[in-house]
Amino acid sequence: MQDPVVIMNFTHIYEDETFYISEQKSSTSRSCGASSTPLSGPATVRAASGAPSDRPVSIAAFSGPVTARASSSKSYILDFTTLSGTTGFCDDAAADEIRRCIADFPARGIHFLDNGNFHYLTRFWCEKITEDFVLVVYDHHVDLRKPVFPGLMSCGSWIRDVFLRNSHCRAVLIIGPERAQADIIERELQSLVAEDQPPRSSAPVRVCCFTEDDILDGRATRELPHILDALHLPVYISIDKDVLSRKVLRTNWDQGIMTEAEFRRELDRFTMDPKIHILGVDICGEPAYNACRRLLDDTRDFRRSDGVNRRLLEHYLSRAH
Repeated sequence: MQDPVVIMNFTHIYEDETFYISEQKSSTSRSCGASSTPLSGPATVRAASGAPSDRPVSIAAFSGPVTARASSSKSYILDFTTLSGTTGFCDDAAADEIRRCIADFPARGIHFLDNGNFHYLTRFWCEKITEDFVLVVYDHHVDLRKPVFPGLMSCGSWIRDVFLRNSHCRAVLIIGPERAQADIIERELQSLVAEDQPPRSSAPVRVCCFTEDDILDGRATRELPHILDALHLPVYISIDKDVLSRKVLRTNWDQGIMTEAEFRRELDRFTMDPKIHILGVDICGEPAYNACRRLLDDTRDFRRSDGVNRRLLEHYLSRAH
């Protein structure tokens, strides 16, 4: 499989975006958990809401294949819009269904995760990695908090789950939170050590944080290369677009201060370095979905987010290595 583009549609937002649509008229795609018969156009794989895992997955044409100059990557739209237990938190039944629907897709490629309420989906993609790696997270928030409901993963606690349960994750680099968020890390790490019973069989995970101020004042530029050289491991990159200023786009969470150009330069640290092997990328941070906006012709937020997605997708596919 070429690097696939997997679009995980929970809120209908991607039905108003076009970044993954190509000028090509046809494509062959296959669905996860269903027949692998070639289709004309990409596949929409619908999650079985509350259904047993062997229920057939229905397939419907949703849009064209991915926009990618000189790329043979295919897009796959996974429809989770009727799956309950997913917004902000992910219950066990929803987790099982999500894992089933992405079972045939690799961590390799680029995955779009809807808005920030679904950032926990990164954990499921990281579960597919079978070698030691560094998790690089661009986020305005530190998603390392202890969950409000014990045992229930949330968009604010998913890094904690990776820390505790993914033995291949050797380090987590959190890039872009505000200073107040970064102050949370030490407290949460101390509670994680106490929670890790029995402890991980491998060495402790290294956690490093670079705030938005560290990016702008050059600390990240000075120190990150040395950290990456010392770790000498492939990376999986997870991006929440809330690191960007609201002048660039609007997400459903409070946001950072970076311009798109500043963020792209930061991302080039990984995508332009031939010594760094990128295992995969995911992106969340869509605007809050409201179908009435289409009726009122108020689609500015969709268009801005759509444009950023398109540019990030082309950036990744042109530099994938």
